[in-house]
Amino acid sequence: MAAPPITPTRAARHQQQGRPQGKERKQAPPSRSRLRRVLRWTLWLAVPAVAVAAGTVIGLIYAFARVPVPSEVPTAQTIVFLDETGKHEIGTLSAQENRRVVSLDQIPEDARRAVLAAEDRDFYDHGAISWRGLARASAANLLRRRISEGGSTITQQYVKNAFPGVGRDRTLFRKLKEAVLAVKLERKFSKDQILEFYLNTVYFGRGAYGVDAAARTYFSVPNKKKVTVEDLTPDQSALLAGVIRSPEFYGKKEHAASLKVRRDYILQAMVDRGWLSAKEGRAAIQRKLGVSWTAKRQGIANSRAPFFLEKVRQYLVARYGAEAVNLGGLRVRTTLDMKMQDQANQTVKRILNDPKNDPKAALVSIDPRNGAVRAMYGGWNFKTRQFNYATNSIRQAGSTMKPFVLAQALSDGYSVNSVYPGPAELIVDGEDFTNYGDTPYGQMTLRDATRLSVNTVYVQLMQLVKPDRVAKFAKAHGLAAELAGQPVKDPRPLEDAPVLKPVLALSLGSGDVTTLQLASAFGTWANRGIHQTPHLVEKVEDSRGRVLEEHRDPQGTQVIAQVHADTMNMVLKSAVENGTGNAARLFGREVAGKTGTTSDYTDARFVGYTSDLVTSVWLGFDKPQQKLVGVRGLAGVSGGSLPAQIWHDFMDVATRDRPNKPFVPPAELGGVVLNSTTTAPPVTVPPTTQPGPQNPPPTFPSPTQPGPSVPPTSLGLPGPGPDPTTPA
Repeated sequence: MAAPPITPTRAARHQQQGRPQGKERKQAPPSRSRLRRVLRWTLWLAVPAVAVAAGTVIGLIYAFARVPVPSEVPTAQTIVFLDETGKHEIGTLSAQENRRVVSLDQIPEDARRAVLAAEDRDFYDHGAISWRGLARASAANLLRRRISEGGSTITQQYVKNAFPGVGRDRTLFRKLKEAVLAVKLERKFSKDQILEFYLNTVYFGRGAYGVDAAARTYFSVPNKKKVTVEDLTPDQSALLAGVIRSPEFYGKKEHAASLKVRRDYILQAMVDRGWLSAKEGRAAIQRKLGVSWTAKRQGIANSRAPFFLEKVRQYLVARYGAEAVNLGGLRVRTTLDMKMQDQANQTVKRILNDPKNDPKAALVSIDPRNGAVRAMYGGWNFKTRQFNYATNSIRQAGSTMKPFVLAQALSDGYSVNSVYPGPAELIVDGEDFTNYGDTPYGQMTLRDATRLSVNTVYVQLMQLVKPDRVAKFAKAHGLAAELAGQPVKDPRPLEDAPVLKPVLALSLGSGDVTTLQLASAFGTWANRGIHQTPHLVEKVEDSRGRVLEEHRDPQGTQVIAQVHADTMNMVLKSAVENGTGNAARLFGREVAGKTGTTSDYTDARFVGYTSDLVTSVWLGFDKPQQKLVGVRGLAGVSGGSLPAQIWHDFMDVATRDRPNKPFVPPAELGGVVLNSTTTAPPVTVPPTTQPGPQNPPPTFPSPTQPGPSVPPTSLGLPGPGPDPTTPA
């Protein structure tokens, strides 16, 4: 019987295999079960802790995150300026952003769907956060190894655009805050409301915020100056929607080819969704981009009436504050008549066509019945110099001041037929006064003295009615800074205040006034003694269409009796028909006015008016030392030359479509008639020889009697004391 196989012992097997035995064998490694158990328990505890912490953070954000209402969202908008009719846009002001808020029903359905196709196709189907969109974006980003898609919904994008507090940093906390606000927003507002908010805040490049501003910025048509959001076609809508992804890239002309690819992709997406028919999609894809790459001129400086609109801007700042103007969104209906404004610009620049060598000029035209400023020429080029010569250049009035002296005399009860001597030279209390051209006149009525602008007669009349009273009476007529809302912090006030020192020379125009103030004051007589304060703004609405202010024609202030205003119109009409202002006559239309020329031809003015339109013109150089001599071949520019010519050419066109309403003749030419025997001691005309040390010029003493021997109050007229209608 065979022996059983011998089984080697464990030691023998180890020896055979070359393994160490006994002490030669190393110790077995320690068990790792305890470490694994610790790690396992730590992980199980950490996950809930992190979840609790994250939930706490999200809960706190949700609890304390406040969703502002749309009116609280700082969406700066463009201010739109309209003409007097309220139908025509004449300029814009984009202080911070070029934006115009529109309601959703003003946005075509194609434009809405194009944006949805480009940014969030399932906007109406998902909540504030699209988990499908997040997954799709994450997968795309992993495949492309870069962040190419964001996965944000339109609601999230609106939160990022509208709420600066959220920030734009790519951090987890920012995304959490954005998501929380989006959720709260969708609980507070409908999908349509959120889409409207988004379309009015999203940036489209080229400075345009919101879809309406984008339409005006990117497109134009031959027969219409600007395309609005309501005019958008499907291809235009798709183009604007395509710009949103990268406005700085697609908004440039050199990337037009990429923009077309992007547009066509969105159009195809709209077809796939059934938002466009296949035929409409093919037609839209075949169209050219039609983008107006030339930047449209924006802002006051590029408007057709920059000097006027800058005054309107200052008025808005003064009335509503700089912050409100910066946010904008206002629709401002101004008083401006653009036909008149264009005519003013053309007339001045045609007659004074050399801005380097010609004098400066200003022109203001006002409707005297309500004080509305219809035209304002304030300078040659607003971009090079913003100084407004019509409102901020106070220069001597010249003889345009004489009518205020006459108006005071009429109010004091004196007749326009009063007689005064008109010597070539007159010395009163050591002060020398001369007529223009040193022309001597004999005895003449105040009516003729006004028509011929006789200085020495008016000095004597000023002695009678007193300079301080004339200064107050002139201010009541409108020789004052009356534009409403004088700004405190603006370095250029709306209107500089006049300087009317109560001296005899005031009768000859020593006072400093603006072109606007003279137009306003002369308009008081055109309006039969009722003064209307000049204004620039008719109506202001906010971005929601709420009326913030509306100018209603006030009753005005009767500063001079109607019969006396009618008399002033009669006298000043003769100054145009056969006096110093005859260059301003209009064919078939009654005109009243007065010339003004200062000493040594420093300033030249003409102020004239019809029954419903008054226009004031000024010429002069910046430096008073530079005289109006040798201009256009004239030995000296007087008020009856170039200023009267500018006035005539402007008014000839401006009044063509206006009713031809003559002045109302004065009911009576009452008042006390003064003559040389009741006015002053006899006046001796100075000799024609030059006075010398041995032959001093004679003086003309002041009148010994301040008024007529018969008190005018006995005739039912105010006496020579302060006029009760004149402010103290």
